[in-house]
Amino acid sequence: AARAAIRPSDAGASGLLRVTASAAFGRKVVAPAAAAFMHANPEVSIDLLLTDSVVDIVAAGLDLAIRIAPLRDNSLVARRLAGNPRALYAAPAYLERRGAPARLADLAEHECLAMSGTTHWSFEAGGRAVQQKVAGRFTASGIEGLHQACLGGLGITPLSAWDVRDEVAAGRLVELPLADAALPGWSIWAVYPTARLAPPKVRLFVAALAERLGEGLGEGLGEV
Repeated sequence: AARAAIRPSDAGASGLLRVTASAAFGRKVVAPAAAAFMHANPEVSIDLLLTDSVVDIVAAGLDLAIRIAPLRDNSLVARRLAGNPRALYAAPAYLERRGAPARLADLAEHECLAMSGTTHWSFEAGGRAVQQKVAGRFTASGIEGLHQACLGGLGITPLSAWDVRDEVAAGRLVELPLADAALPGWSIWAVYPTARLAPPKVRLFVAALAERLGEGLGEGLGEV
């Protein structure tokens, strides 16, 4: 009778939880959160898919996607977990050679480290969205490749604050604010494959991750 009185929303988490996240955020944030969650919920197993490509979570049979972006697919159900401040960064060695851009148009004269196939970066300037053409000798298929190239002094790239806080604190990367433009604000989202009530393993993991993000990760995240 006591077991029957427990509502499904109060039941403990159990079973296999399949989650996807970007490589950098998954390694630095989601994997540590998963470890803590599994210690607290010994009946849960987790399969974490790390990829910088957008996965069709329905077709892939995933329970949850953690995405950092403006959310575009209205068919998906999502919960905003936290803000994701971004900025342009470069290594001191690059700035010694080339100087720092002061305005948006200055990027045309700099080595810009972009994702493979990307020719423009999006900014907000004067209350409107603008596109800036960028080019450079190095491109990569993932953020971690751009991050390492930036640390190596190859150029300028946009990165999330949580991803660079240690390097900025150590003086290995420098934030480059522009006088007339800024990168648009993104958010960290928990994306579900269906609007139906998620099982306890999903709801409890999202709640645990939201709590972890709410702690700010060393000032690397915006307000929830």
